Amino acid sequence: MDVPIIDSADPVSRNGTRKFTKEFKEAVCRRVEQGTPLKKVARTYNVDAALVRQWRDAWRDAGPDVFRKNGQRKFTKEFKEAAARRVEQGTPVKEVARACRVTPHKVRQWRDELRERGAEAFRERETKKNALIFRVTECELDKLKAIAKAAGAPNLSAYVRSRLLDGV
Repeated sequence: MDVPIIDSADPVSRNGTRKFTKEFKEAVCRRVEQGTPLKKVARTYNVDAALVRQWRDAWRDAGPDVFRKNGQRKFTKEFKEAAARRVEQGTPVKEVARACRVTPHKVRQWRDELRERGAEAFRERETKKNALIFRVTECELDKLKAIAKAAGAPNLSAYVRSRLLDGV
């Protein structure tokens, strides 16, 4: 099996430990899931068995997104709600955090957001802004700025936005 073991860009971290690629961790987990004994997989790939066990457990709990390149996991709205509701039902925060493989602080944040925002919790708070770009000459730009200032607009963007979207 030809599996990239170490990230070629930065094979060793500052503290001297090896860095494993997402593909390598997934391959190791697949081998264990296919029935190969965990210790044998660890010996084959020259990795500590405890680390393989940790990867396997994370793979089972969180699925393939657990080994993201930047180390950041993305949590769905449903995942956050389920964790927050478990705490609300009386499960200790530390227990929920351990099961979700996050810090207790993160679980408390989710619980607080669910309490504060209810059904609107875990949704995007801002709509994405799209840019409208068009070209004007220096002379046209100066005229637009003067018109916006005379109209009492706080800035050119606000003036153009109000003029373009008034009738919409």
